[in-house]
Amino acid sequence: MSVYDVAIIGGGVVGCSIARALSQYNLKTVVIEKDIEVGFGTSKSNSGIVHSGHHTDLNTLKGRLVVPGNAAIQRLSKELHFGFRKCGSLTIAKSSDEVKRLEDLCQQGLAKGVPMEMWDKARVQREEPSLQDIEAALFAPTAAVINPYEFVYALMTCAEKNGVKLLSEAPVSGINKLADGTLEVLTPKENVKAKFVLNCAGVFADKVEQMVGLSSFTIKPRKGEEYLLDAKVVGPSRVIFPLPTKVSKGILLIPTVDRTLMVGPTANDVDDPEDWSTSQEGFSTIFNQASQLCPNVSPRAIIASFAGVRAASSTGDFVIEPTKVKGFINVAGIQSPGLTAAPAIADYVVDILAKEGLSLEKKASFQGYIEPMPKFYTLSEEDQKTLAERDERFSRVVCRCELVTEGDVHAAIDMGARCLDGVKFRTRAGMGRCQGGFCTAKIVEIISERTGIPPEKVTKRGGNSFILDQQSQLEHVKRPEPVDDNPLIDDPDKIYEVAVVGGGPAGLAAAVGAREEGASEVIVFDREPTPGGILLQCIHSGFGLHRFKEELTGPEYAGRWLTDAIGHSVNICANSFVLDILPQPDGTKVVRVLVGKQGVKHIKAKSVVLACGCRERTRAAIRIQGPRPSGIFTAGLAQKFVNMYGYLPGKNIVILGSGDIGLVMARRMTLEHCNVLGVFEIMPHCNGLPRNVVQCLDDYNIPLHLGHTVVKVHGKDRLEKVTIAPVTNFVPDMSKAYDIECDCLLLSVGLIPDTELSQKLGLNHSNVTTGPLVASNLMTSMDGVFACGNVLHVHDLVDNVSEEGLIAGRAAARHSRSLDPVKIVAGDNVGYVLPTTLSIEEDTIVSMRVRSRMTPALVKVGDVIAKKEAFAVPAEMVRVTVKKEKLIKYLKDEGLMDESGAVLRGVTLKVSVEDLGAAEPQHVAPAALETEAPPRAETPLSGDQEVVHYTCVCCPKGCQLTALCEGSKVLSVTGNSCPRGAAFAKQERVDPRRLFSTIVPIEDAIEQCVPVKLTDPVPKEKIIEAAKAIHSLHLKAPVAVGDVVLKNLVNEGVDVVVCRSMEKLGVSRSKRQLPAKVVYAKQTASESIQSTQNKLPQVAVIFGSQTDTAAGAADELAAFLIGRGYNSRAISADKIDLTRLHEAKVAIWITSTVGEGDFPDNFESMWEHLNNPELDGTYLSRTHTAVFGLGNSMYPKYQAAAKALHKRLLELGANMMKADLGLGDEQTQNGYRGAFMPWRNALADTLCDVAPPEGTDGIPHGMTVDIEDVPMCYVGGDEAQPEAHNTIPGEDLLTEDDEWQNVVLAHKEISKNVFELKIISKQIATYAKPGQYVLLRADERSERTPISIVETSPSFGWFKVVVKVRGYSTSKLATYTPGNKLLDVYGPAGRPIDLALLKQKAEAGALMIYGYGLGNIQSYIVARALLAEGVEPARLTVVLAAEHDSNSHLFLEQIQSLGVSFSLLTPDAIPSESFRAQLLKTSPSHVVASAPNGILAEFSEIAKECNHHITCHVRALVIDGMGICGEGRMKVAGSTVLADVHGPWFEGTDIEWGPLLTRMSQYKLLETQVTEFNNQDPNPPLPVAPMRVPIPVQDPTYRVTNFDEVALGYTPQMARAEAMRCLQCKNPTCEQGCGIKNSIKAFIRCVQKGQFAEAGLLIRSRAHPFPSVTGRVCPQEVLCEGSCELKRRGLEPVAIGRLERFVGDWVRTHGDCDQAPQTSIADGPLKTKRVAGLGAGAP
Repeated sequence: MSVYDVAIIGGGVVGCSIARALSQYNLKTVVIEKDIEVGFGTSKSNSGIVHSGHHTDLNTLKGRLVVPGNAAIQRLSKELHFGFRKCGSLTIAKSSDEVKRLEDLCQQGLAKGVPMEMWDKARVQREEPSLQDIEAALFAPTAAVINPYEFVYALMTCAEKNGVKLLSEAPVSGINKLADGTLEVLTPKENVKAKFVLNCAGVFADKVEQMVGLSSFTIKPRKGEEYLLDAKVVGPSRVIFPLPTKVSKGILLIPTVDRTLMVGPTANDVDDPEDWSTSQEGFSTIFNQASQLCPNVSPRAIIASFAGVRAASSTGDFVIEPTKVKGFINVAGIQSPGLTAAPAIADYVVDILAKEGLSLEKKASFQGYIEPMPKFYTLSEEDQKTLAERDERFSRVVCRCELVTEGDVHAAIDMGARCLDGVKFRTRAGMGRCQGGFCTAKIVEIISERTGIPPEKVTKRGGNSFILDQQSQLEHVKRPEPVDDNPLIDDPDKIYEVAVVGGGPAGLAAAVGAREEGASEVIVFDREPTPGGILLQCIHSGFGLHRFKEELTGPEYAGRWLTDAIGHSVNICANSFVLDILPQPDGTKVVRVLVGKQGVKHIKAKSVVLACGCRERTRAAIRIQGPRPSGIFTAGLAQKFVNMYGYLPGKNIVILGSGDIGLVMARRMTLEHCNVLGVFEIMPHCNGLPRNVVQCLDDYNIPLHLGHTVVKVHGKDRLEKVTIAPVTNFVPDMSKAYDIECDCLLLSVGLIPDTELSQKLGLNHSNVTTGPLVASNLMTSMDGVFACGNVLHVHDLVDNVSEEGLIAGRAAARHSRSLDPVKIVAGDNVGYVLPTTLSIEEDTIVSMRVRSRMTPALVKVGDVIAKKEAFAVPAEMVRVTVKKEKLIKYLKDEGLMDESGAVLRGVTLKVSVEDLGAAEPQHVAPAALETEAPPRAETPLSGDQEVVHYTCVCCPKGCQLTALCEGSKVLSVTGNSCPRGAAFAKQERVDPRRLFSTIVPIEDAIEQCVPVKLTDPVPKEKIIEAAKAIHSLHLKAPVAVGDVVLKNLVNEGVDVVVCRSMEKLGVSRSKRQLPAKVVYAKQTASESIQSTQNKLPQVAVIFGSQTDTAAGAADELAAFLIGRGYNSRAISADKIDLTRLHEAKVAIWITSTVGEGDFPDNFESMWEHLNNPELDGTYLSRTHTAVFGLGNSMYPKYQAAAKALHKRLLELGANMMKADLGLGDEQTQNGYRGAFMPWRNALADTLCDVAPPEGTDGIPHGMTVDIEDVPMCYVGGDEAQPEAHNTIPGEDLLTEDDEWQNVVLAHKEISKNVFELKIISKQIATYAKPGQYVLLRADERSERTPISIVETSPSFGWFKVVVKVRGYSTSKLATYTPGNKLLDVYGPAGRPIDLALLKQKAEAGALMIYGYGLGNIQSYIVARALLAEGVEPARLTVVLAAEHDSNSHLFLEQIQSLGVSFSLLTPDAIPSESFRAQLLKTSPSHVVASAPNGILAEFSEIAKECNHHITCHVRALVIDGMGICGEGRMKVAGSTVLADVHGPWFEGTDIEWGPLLTRMSQYKLLETQVTEFNNQDPNPPLPVAPMRVPIPVQDPTYRVTNFDEVALGYTPQMARAEAMRCLQCKNPTCEQGCGIKNSIKAFIRCVQKGQFAEAGLLIRSRAHPFPSVTGRVCPQEVLCEGSCELKRRGLEPVAIGRLERFVGDWVRTHGDCDQAPQTSIADGPLKTKRVAGLGAGAP
């Protein structure tokens, strides 16, 4: 065993600093680290602050080392290239008392030589406008922030470069003192012998010291929790400290090196030195304190949370000294500012070693400089190009959030990364908004390939923190490199018609739509190696029912669109990441894209379609507390690992969230032999489709726990258990919390549009969906940029995503610049609506989500259309189509369209949803809303009859079925909306069967696994057995969709087929995917048997049109035949492989009247095949054939086509059973069913003779479905959908159901902007007393609003309030109609009025009740309560003051109906003198008054003069949307009281009114501004962007070839976006700074509205005639822009000069819309000639 000179125990920042310092000498040094990498202890979980040193006392060792450490880190940052930013720090004082302490701290810093500067309140506000309520601050310019991980890695890399050895994963178990005076350190890897041992073990330092028999100090672990916020949060630019305490420096605001904001840490002593868990208490402490410093700090911005443990010693200082054991030196107790002091500590330790006898001889070859690790996202574009061309791995993006490439990951591994966190800390991969949701799988794969560690052995941070389960049941194969078959992009002058960003279902559909519309060149960029988007990992079925009329898996659905795109000659670039989109002056867009193997390219396109998809919400977003173990996945990441990589995330699994992806993963994991312990949902209802609850949970006995959530996770390395708590009003009840042991938590807690690109473009976004706002053609706020799919808003069905893509692609190809004339906004019960406009040129699909559950519901778009839906729930999107004809008719009828067909400006329609159930007789209990089934029959059952309830799984609708059964026989079925539901119930009764999908490993393909599915259902009890049989398969490429890989699964006659085609590597994509027509034309009948289609049913019902008539008839017939025992399916003609048609026993053709040619749509490709001369006359000889034409005498051309089809089928040998090529005029009278049903019944009889049912064991033959008794749901049919009779409880029904608490029971407008609401709340109805109030909040954006309780009904469980609309919160309350549920209802609150005292006064005839305006309501409440106490009406006098508006007469009738003595004061009697006369005349000794506080103050003075008492109802001042309570604190009888606790009733003569009224006046302006703001637009504006809209400039490549201006100027969209940053100040300081007093505010307001001509007229008439010139040459930065209010707030000022230039250029190009003002300068029309001016002065 060789002897080291120095052994360092601990590879944290101190140990690595010492290692680098010692590496300068000729010494043999080793660093012994217990973790897999250095820096994984306290060093990785700290605040990353380089302290200036003024906080620490010079009498301590830490105080003496921090200042030299600060200087050393600044020097080292240039040598070692770690993240470092010198930003300075502020220590703030919030009161005058704290200012004195701040001054003392300043003197302490100056004494240590630290540069310091005191800032007053004004300076702080100017320099850090995001802070609030700061009296003074101490500025330390030498403070900085650092990337602590990079710092430690750089130190160790430098040390290793100079000969230091690193021994990782070697926890020290003991230290022996040897006879030769050396020390032996024992570790599991090897024992280390050294002359000197340095104890740098951090929180374990006291334990290490005990190993040599010493105990000179103890370490008390001190935990600090911190939260990282989104980069969008506008926070301080400097580190912000509160005044420090003895324990810690407090809760800080820390701008990180990477420009995000971090808040924390806490400081709590703990027992466990590895307690890295966050807590609810820590969360509350941090955000309560941080938000007081900076209001922009909000928990909603959290993207990550963590905790670190500091090594606080019992000495209170660093412990750095030799010990009694020779050679053993303590370097312990290194807490804050240990990171800053680390380099100085190293030098200090080197000196100790020298004094202890270590010989130090400098190395001549010491290399203190290390090369920086390449980081793609930090490089210039030119360097990015060079790097990507040199190493193609840098052209493939892994982490989209932080722009980390494969090359970055490989470089991190080269630098020593051995685990997921090691890569993350070196590259930032996984640190963005998705927290590794997209990149983790790929990084695990790369680590495995580079290190030779199997993927399941890769860890998060070493130890047992394995990412994946260790005993996976799946077989794995090596994942190969993808094939590069992207088109070569080498022509910089080429202009594409349409560029699509995203190759998922929306993007591919957009590309197809653009080509169909005539776009010549279309290109799609997709981030993944294979286009298809998220569908490639969604191997379950359920897709395509709307688009393709059959149920497909995700890969099948994606494959069809990819085939279609290739067939349309769309250029597809995989492995391509769009970096930026740059608008050009000519209207085109330059797309800057990183193309795999080609590097950074610039693509020019006329239009761009954003189809970027969405991302998942993470653990941080829902604030689950605890440590950060492995085993926590978003459901999408787990799905990717299982379905595309073949690895399990765990075995004992808890799923949080009941969305469809959570339910699907519950089934998927069960099929992979995992134990799903339960699905937990915070809401009181399931968010997934009912059919998924049945086939994903119920079928596998997986429990669903509603109203529960995960509040905490446990586990050091790997997840060990989770804590579950029930939830009430979204608040966990921790008294009922319990733990569940598990090793995996899957989060299915919502999706968020991925708007990185749209945010960069500066597009307008929705505050609700967070996606871009779009017009009816899906064009965004920027001309030529369109958006579709989940980047716009999260969809329920992929079919709708593709439909949106088609619309966007077609519109992008047309690129119409005309604006839609009709605006639509969200109305009653609607959360959001998209698009935001309607077109009169084409039909518009309107999508929305409702705010609450409604059954049934009426969807209305203004008065244009009204569509009845069986139900509407927030979890499912509601879609309606607004036909252009109906819209135009409405506009004409309402006089909103002129004779030329132009729509008048400002037309806006509200989209609303009405709860029809609320309007029906109120007799149904709330529990009825749990299902959508019609009321169950109460007819008595006989014999063995029973009623059984099923949820149909045939389609996403999930109808609730009620079946009357007798034995195995189903007598009747109700609740179904189509015949398939009845057939399902009958099948479920006798032999329940299910389909499922899974994966099998595959070699030599682009993926490791290929999805497979069953051709037919298997019995439920055989599902697990079937899954095991499939898992034994192992395939080799190539395979094609439909290939049979396993026959007769579990002896059920079911085959297993491939769902995704995969050719061998090396075959280009264009050859792997051929368009459908080419496949049909090139294959013969015999070859196609092995081809791409699923097994055909026994009876194929083929429909030749996508119309509802043909498709509906086919669905109906197939369902009818299933009921008769046949295996039947409806198939669209363009989706069936006609070469295999002879496999079906029966083919039934249903045609409809579509198209103007000889054949309808979808029959063209079929007709091309049927006319193939290779087909002989026996081709269809084995197939019984029937033809049914849905035509009549109205369509002779169609009948001729149907006859031609009939003739050709006969020529091919079809055994024609029946042919009806037109049903006469009966169809026009009774709908197609009137003619179809007799034909169908006759066909069934014929079928029984020629092709009896087969393979229908358990299904009674001859069973029929009486379709006439089944309600139909076909659009355009003559049957209405079944109505559900569920409703809210009536006033005669007391409900204690939690589901109905806080629900609005009744809604009535009683005056202008005044509404009366009845709200269900048993607690408030039972316990409220007269004079109390409630706090109501409608939604998340609203404030809690105090409103008096007018009336209660304890018997029926409701209370009544009156709401006057003042701002957003009250206006939102006013929109809540019966059935809507309020977010918050708190009460009863406040003290009730003293009725006993008032009764005594009233009976003595000494009481008067006075009201004014809304105070009338209080007068009514008091009078009514006294009458209830037995006071006679004649004893009560009520005086009301009324003005001429209607609100002054509130409750007059109600008060008069009480029979009390009543007086009404007119406006001229309201002054206080008149009231004094009234007061003296009636001589009341006691007055109860409710009026504005100013009037109450006057009355109180009068009462005091008259020696009377006055009980005042003091209103709480709530400024809507701001949450400011003016009377939160007030003086009454010399004591400070709280209005909301001790009030609202007070003795008026005791109130100190002066301070109260003064405080109210302080908020008057703000209240006015907020009211004006809320009245401007129901959709609140986005916060002011901190940065200007950048001005486009010529690309350097082009500008060297011309003499045009480099700065190209704003586009109209850019100008409006920049103008929207203007605050429109009341006293615009910009105009004061303008040398010629330009009307800046007014002209910018015109630009905001898009009134560019008016803006030009304003400038030219009031200022000067040459805005194009002055906009370019005037020094605005020191004049108007220098005086801009935004600049004072620390933001970039409005670009006034650029806007002036834009307006001038626009007017020169377009001319004035209005007549120019008659001035000597601007007389006459504008000329378009150019004038050269010599000199650039203002004239």
